[in-house]
Amino acid sequence: MSMIYIDRLVRKLPDVVVTPLSVHRLLLISTVVAAKFNDDVFYTSAYYAKVGGVSVQEMNKLEARFVQMLDWNLHVHPEEYRIYEDALLRVSYSQ
Repeated sequence: MSMIYIDRLVRKLPDVVVTPLSVHRLLLISTVVAAKFNDDVFYTSAYYAKVGGVSVQEMNKLEARFVQMLDWNLHVHPEEYRIYEDALLRVSYSQ
């Protein structure tokens, strides 16, 4: 789901570029948002911030900005999920 969120973001906002300087925070926040959106039980923002090596304040700002940039479009249809899953599996098997 993290990959889908990041892909949605870069498609919607071409100025957002995944670089060695941005990938850490993008992966962190997309994973946190996916966990919070899809799971009934998840860790606190303080826990995710500690694991991700950012402050709680930055984590909260990243999360708020990320969901705003996605227009709160966080639902992933099963068909869309399977498309991304298949693509990732093909890439992993080809290596």
